[in-house]
Amino acid sequence: MGFLTIEGAYAGGCQRLCGGFEFGTAVSISSRQVLRYSPPRVLHRFTSRCCLSSSRFLGHHKVRETLFRDDSHEGKRSGVFAKCVDDGENQHEIRVCTNRSCRQLGSLQTLDVLRSLAPANVAVESCGCLGNCGAGPNLVILPAELVVRHCSTAVHAARLLELQCGAADPDTNLKALYFKERGNKSFQQGDHEQAELYYSEAIELNPSGGLHFLYSNRSAVRLARGDVEGALDDAEQAIRILPKWPVAYLRKADVYLQMGDLDNAQLSCSSALRLDPSLRRSKSFQAKVKKITERLELVRVSA
Repeated sequence: MGFLTIEGAYAGGCQRLCGGFEFGTAVSISSRQVLRYSPPRVLHRFTSRCCLSSSRFLGHHKVRETLFRDDSHEGKRSGVFAKCVDDGENQHEIRVCTNRSCRQLGSLQTLDVLRSLAPANVAVESCGCLGNCGAGPNLVILPAELVVRHCSTAVHAARLLELQCGAADPDTNLKALYFKERGNKSFQQGDHEQAELYYSEAIELNPSGGLHFLYSNRSAVRLARGDVEGALDDAEQAIRILPKWPVAYLRKADVYLQMGDLDNAQLSCSSALRLDPSLRRSKSFQAKVKKITERLELVRVSA
């Protein structure tokens, strides 16, 4: 089964129009002809019947709005993804709408899952409304300029990252995500030993995305268990994977603070702040810096 691609079709009419085409038949919508008939691309368990796209502008980015109809699973629509034109760059950015409508449809969970699964070269951030309210969670992939709708499950997110951003072996990434979530739950319940085991299992899978999160989380668990050397090693490993991630430097600052190495703790906080100036508004960051500064002042006075 193939899919039709119609350039310039009005995006709001996609759902109504999807069911009206015979494959291989040229149709006209708003004086635009079918431009391309493509062979099928089977993605996971889904079969895409047709794809309609339109263009609009998001800031200075022109984006293609894409809707895929899923004819499996009793005809329900899903966020099935097609490979877009190679942009020739390694760096990708995914912006997830967290406006009211998408938030009600689970966009915050989608944002968290994408961040947990994304490789180090993929930035995942929130953004304002992308239109198509009620069809979310919606997101846009840059610089490919592709808007994706109904990205509502971890499986969808993993397949999206595989096709658009080169995150290999999505099944392994999903297994690592499972262990990460179990580790988070154990950590919240105060079972630090079990949390470390879960994070270690996830790291041993060597997923293509989210590895820096796993090392960062295990660093926090090891520090809570008093394993400062292991915590420092994990924080440094997270920095090696993603050098511009401020959270890893904050983990390192926590380790140095517990070790009593106040100068390096202060230096790590400065590195995090340089990477993310918005940390100045964070109360937890302010408290951390204040604690380090006060202890440094006590050391100077006692000397």
